Amino acid sequence: MRVLLAVYQVADGKTGERVATDDLERHLEGDLDIDRDSLEDVLQTLWNRRLVLGFRGGDGLNTVFLEPIGKDLAMQFDLLRSDPSLRIRELQDAYLRWLYVQTEQRGLNPTVSDYMATSPGFHGVPYTDQELLKAGVRLKDGGFIEGEGRFSYPAPAQPRLTARGRLVIEKDRSVHDEPDQPALQYFNTTVHGNANVANASPGSNQVLVVDSEWAAKSTAVLDAIEQALSTLPADMSTAVAALVADARNAVETDAPSRAKRAFTALGSFLGDAASGALGGLLSAQAVALIPLLGG
Repeated sequence: MRVLLAVYQVADGKTGERVATDDLERHLEGDLDIDRDSLEDVLQTLWNRRLVLGFRGGDGLNTVFLEPIGKDLAMQFDLLRSDPSLRIRELQDAYLRWLYVQTEQRGLNPTVSDYMATSPGFHGVPYTDQELLKAGVRLKDGGFIEGEGRFSYPAPAQPRLTARGRLVIEKDRSVHDEPDQPALQYFNTTVHGNANVANASPGSNQVLVVDSEWAAKSTAVLDAIEQALSTLPADMSTAVAALVADARNAVETDAPSRAKRAFTALGSFLGDAASGALGGLLSAQAVALIPLLGG
């Protein structure tokens, strides 16, 4: 989705506008770590999904044109990556993981300034000092970190992991998981007829999967979500489709950490925004994958 957004930005939001791959490379430089071959692979995937129209010459896939559906998805993705709720949820987990590496693996005593120096962000949009302050306060209130603030800064300025925070990372969980909850289950769901189904209802086929192939599980969940897109309101369907495309790209490029972020966003969005039982069911399936995807 970052590449699709780059096409949208270079095209100045205009469909049918010629966008050279060379221009995309320059636009993404310093923002997304991707080489030319990988960039062309992503553009080919976008072309296959009719999000862009491509032109391939002797020097490879050298030009794309933004398609209307690609424009809609890029706009939705740009809005979603700025969503305050999604950003603060992901930041809490990312900050805690970083703190674990610094303290437990490197033996350092990091500060909030050290974290901001790493230029953290959510799908390319940098986190702000205020967002980190909120994340620090919530992690402290939740018992995941400890430490004193400074002056008018209520979050720990030099945070330390608590036993609870350390356990969350070592068990590969999220700070948003319910405490001491049983291991999440993965379901493969096929919707038949009315989309408003409940867990274990006769109108759905739900099969517990016990293998450890994260890519296959991820693809199955994404297929189930895509199957239900037509039953969602148009604006919601477009937003969910954007997130699904991002998750698929992460799976295809063997990037479980990026897939984890995408499924976190999907779970949060479907759980908060989708109406009826279907949204909750799909959200639960997306969230159930998160512990399997590592950091």
